[in-house]
Amino acid sequence: MTDATSNSVGPPALTDVPPGPGALWTPTYGEEWQRLSQRLSPPAGTMGSDAMAALQRDCRHILSRCAPPTGPTAGSRTGLVLGQVQSGKTMSFTGVATLARDNGFRMVVVITGISVQLLEQSADRLRRDLGIEGGGPCGWVHVPVQPETQVATEKDALRQQLEVWQYSEAYQHLKKTVLVTVMKNHANLGKLTTILRAVGGSLAGGLAGVPTLVIDDEADQASLNTRVRTNQVSPVYRHIRALRSALPNHTMLQYTATPQAPLLLNIADTLSPDFCKVLDPGADYVGGRGFFVDGQDLLVREIPLGDLGTGSSPPQNLPPSLHEAMRAFILGVAVEIAKPTYSTRSMLVHPSQQVQAHAIYVGWVRSTLDLWKRLLNQHPDNPDRVELAEEFRRSYDDLARTTKDLPPFEQLLSTLHLTMLQIRVEEVNAANGPTPRIAWEASPAWILVGGQAMDRGFTVRGLTVSYMPRPLAASGSGNADTVQQRARFFGYKRPYLGYCRVWLEGSVLHALTRYVEHEDKLRSGLRTFEAMNKPLSEWRRRFILDAAMAPTRRNVIDIDWLTSTAGSEPILLTAPHLDSEAVVANQALVDELRGRDGWQDSWSQTWSLQQHHRMNDRLGLRDVCDTFLSRFLACSADDADGINARLLQFMEILLNNPDAKACVYDMSAAAPRRRARTLNQDDLLSQFLQGSSPSGGDGYPGDRSIVSSSGITIQIHSFDIRRPDGSTLLENVPTLAIFAPQARTVTMVTQPQGSIAT
Repeated sequence: MTDATSNSVGPPALTDVPPGPGALWTPTYGEEWQRLSQRLSPPAGTMGSDAMAALQRDCRHILSRCAPPTGPTAGSRTGLVLGQVQSGKTMSFTGVATLARDNGFRMVVVITGISVQLLEQSADRLRRDLGIEGGGPCGWVHVPVQPETQVATEKDALRQQLEVWQYSEAYQHLKKTVLVTVMKNHANLGKLTTILRAVGGSLAGGLAGVPTLVIDDEADQASLNTRVRTNQVSPVYRHIRALRSALPNHTMLQYTATPQAPLLLNIADTLSPDFCKVLDPGADYVGGRGFFVDGQDLLVREIPLGDLGTGSSPPQNLPPSLHEAMRAFILGVAVEIAKPTYSTRSMLVHPSQQVQAHAIYVGWVRSTLDLWKRLLNQHPDNPDRVELAEEFRRSYDDLARTTKDLPPFEQLLSTLHLTMLQIRVEEVNAANGPTPRIAWEASPAWILVGGQAMDRGFTVRGLTVSYMPRPLAASGSGNADTVQQRARFFGYKRPYLGYCRVWLEGSVLHALTRYVEHEDKLRSGLRTFEAMNKPLSEWRRRFILDAAMAPTRRNVIDIDWLTSTAGSEPILLTAPHLDSEAVVANQALVDELRGRDGWQDSWSQTWSLQQHHRMNDRLGLRDVCDTFLSRFLACSADDADGINARLLQFMEILLNNPDAKACVYDMSAAAPRRRARTLNQDDLLSQFLQGSSPSGGDGYPGDRSIVSSSGITIQIHSFDIRRPDGSTLLENVPTLAIFAPQARTVTMVTQPQGSIAT
């Protein structure tokens, strides 16, 4: 393998930089990475040096956590790679595959697309980006698995290429890595497994000597066991499991923007990930926050109820809001096509999953364009033309709120007829045969009308305007991951964001707005956990989610999640004694915290000895969360929920104030309270906070008043736990009282995995 560190094309290789937390080995950059850099970097490509460096760094980190191609640690691994909708996940797994090629992986299997159109779209892009097309040196051979070909065809092609690797005297440039692309359905996956088993039987040593990378694109879709709750196995899941069993040395990388389902899988499931990598999009990416927080009043519109129709039926007449959306799109196209080197611009209309509605909307769009072209050809004084010009003027004024480079309105108006001649309208569904592939080069502007065929995975070039009257489920709720996948209008739009507009049905608009917080907190929590270098099975399944939504579809999850609400009331752990091993671990954790610097006495001279506490207010909130609170073992579901609630609330505080502090009190540090802590009939500590002193007493204000003025306080209490009959059950049992009086109320989803303490 050739190291690319001396090559000047693209960013410098990072071979001297550790690959990142959790690395099992250190991949090196070689000739294939150098070629990829040349294709992506200017002048051949458009990826800037910062973006290329980030891609290089992330791909190396991801591959370093995969099973290495050789050595005693080779085996089977599962990784979750979390991107964002339309954020460049395909480029990430293309880069990881390239780096795998440079480090001796002999086969890369890409499972992609639930339709022929999506499979071909992904395969075409992989062939282009990997350099398989276009001539020149290339380290790849593409073996597509297709339903219409005979098994022998792919089997012979695959076997022939893998056999080359077994000849030590073979020229290195002939040892090519096999790229296998396969559609995500049971027939194609079953065919691939049959091929692999046959090839393995003909190779010396079988497939054990064939290190393989398996990439599952849109991994939360179709791959999971949709029959898990009935103790059965769904076909696609069964064949993915069989495929993996045929590959003794492989890693499956699950790529998705909506990880809720993979994260909530039973950790014993073969698809439950061992590690997670959170990808950060480039500076030009605009996602949920850009549209629904920063730009909601400017970029997003709610479709009026009168424009929606009822149920699955479209409205009786053409919706005025559709006209409004079309005018915004046409004006943007008029500006773009005036440039000598213009870019493609698109509008997406997504009214329903029902193809009958698509035909109606296509008719409306086409008839509107025809009408407007006729009116614009009328005399300028024609009343209908004047009225149309005024409508375009209002749309122009709206675009001017977000765009500074608009030409004068009269100039644009004079070009609108020509602009409409450039717009192609396409119905994207399988109503009249195979779903049409969009020939993007055939026109500078497109209006696409469709439903399921334009869901996740479908790439819409230059999308500026989206019109989506399709509502959430009839119940008024929806699955968070499904809702997020509707946001096809996210993407690298910063350079032309001012021309973007989104019209949404009200429930979808509000759901996507609420999803922003959920996504931010989930990604932040996973990124923090990633740095801790622990297996993902130890990650606490917890996140904030609006009560109106479920995290994912329940038919793929066999361990139910729980929904609870936490506000500013104190969190008291009332079952610290139920697991003796947890008690010992928590004792050690508390002793470790007591050994930190910054402790000082905190009491009044009139207080009794058992009211002499110690306090440490020099600890950072993030430090306390990472090194203490997240490691404190809860012994009941209620206690675990309480800790999770505070961690989520504190995560929100840290997003706004990374330097926030926490105050920790070691209660009764001078004389531990080892009296009258008797369990109630539910085997719990019903109340362990000491109240205020009676009138005339020592003036103790009560434990609830021993809090920091900053508002974030953790009290550590240690008790001897007694049974109801008075006998001692356990001694020196630590428990916590956690105060956050200014915390915002949050709704949480939690899921117990393994033990409650995980």
